[in-house]
Amino acid sequence: MDIGGAVIQGAFLKGLTARVFTPGRKSTLVSFRTIISLVLLFFALYCQENPLTSQAAAGLLAPEMKAVALHFLSNLFVLILPSRSLGKGMVIGLFLFDIAAISAVVYLTQGFQNDLFFTYFLVVFMTVIARKPSVSFLVAGISCLLYGFFFFKSHAWTDFFQSFIIIRFSLLLVVAFFSSTIVEDLEAQEDVVHHLSHELRNSLASIHVASRLLLQETSAGNPRPDQAGQAKMASIIARSSARMIQMVDDILELFRYETGKVSLKRTPVSVGGIVRECAEEFSLSCREHGLTLSEETEPVLPQVMADPVKLRQALLNLLGNALKFTPAGGVIAVGARLWDSDPKARTVEIYVADTGTGMAPEQLKRIFEKFYQANGPAAHGKLGIGLGLALVKSIIEAHEGSISVKSAPGKGTSFSIRLPAAAGAADAFLTNLRKDKSHV
Repeated sequence: MDIGGAVIQGAFLKGLTARVFTPGRKSTLVSFRTIISLVLLFFALYCQENPLTSQAAAGLLAPEMKAVALHFLSNLFVLILPSRSLGKGMVIGLFLFDIAAISAVVYLTQGFQNDLFFTYFLVVFMTVIARKPSVSFLVAGISCLLYGFFFFKSHAWTDFFQSFIIIRFSLLLVVAFFSSTIVEDLEAQEDVVHHLSHELRNSLASIHVASRLLLQETSAGNPRPDQAGQAKMASIIARSSARMIQMVDDILELFRYETGKVSLKRTPVSVGGIVRECAEEFSLSCREHGLTLSEETEPVLPQVMADPVKLRQALLNLLGNALKFTPAGGVIAVGARLWDSDPKARTVEIYVADTGTGMAPEQLKRIFEKFYQANGPAAHGKLGIGLGLALVKSIIEAHEGSISVKSAPGKGTSFSIRLPAAAGAADAFLTNLRKDKSHV
């Protein structure tokens, strides 16, 4: 089998396993192990040149046939075993047993140069069932060690550096990477489904209860309808439905960013203008919650190439996050300036800092993950579903920018957005700056 064919097979099997594998499905495990048993049987029967087997031990009594029979029996044991007994530990043990059986048949048939090696790939793909990315690399590593061990038992050590062995080991590690990626994708999909179902259920439950009470109030048999109560129920329905719409919109927008399908309408933008607009929009909310909003933007900044709507959305999300976690009497600072670490004025920095509750180091590591919420109650309003900061990060990275965060428990949080200046804007800014200094 050539390298191109192996890579194509790997890509095909990656897509196949993403659809076929269901964690804990015994039938999938048994099916793949049956394929391995049949492959081992084929090579044991048709690899005639076997210097390790005497004529007396040929046929069904040959050691390689015994290894195949043992593998068949182990699969029969899995078939009759109750599904609930197939824990992760047993599944991983079966993977290791499969590797040992393959290695034994390779050694006993001296099939180091045939395609039996690629049976290891099936075992590595099966590690998706274990739902641990590290298991894929563990199985691939042990496969390489066993293959190398048996190879040295019948070959000189210099033969190990033949090109076909190096290529096979490399492909096996690539397959392990594909398998671990599948596991991570499955876990991410489960997280999305879990959080969405939880949030949608809460909102739908609120709508259901409010609508039933509203129907009772407006029924023909109610002699004294409570108009205030009706208005309250209608308000609950409106808020809950708006929350669901916003959640679905955020999910769809994140998906577009992650798949590269978002369309940005980028134009030369004044960062200072956007910061001032957002600060003005949030000033009333801050006063209502007893907070001080400070806006400090350098008077002259180079323009950036950005979608003003998306950039405003990212900044409003950061301000909303600061508002949630800053108690009354606190301060929120927002502004824009030249990034100090860029002497050529090619980077503009937007910052949002607060004197809120802050975050621990372990929380900072995950703050931009989808659906992640830092522990602790919100100072104002309800906690969101953990999409706001993930969306901010996606927006900024789509603009070839970066975002960072600094925080400590009880000392507040500071977000910093850095965006590249528009082409020629930095040079023009520096030229004007030198002219102004020469006139002073």
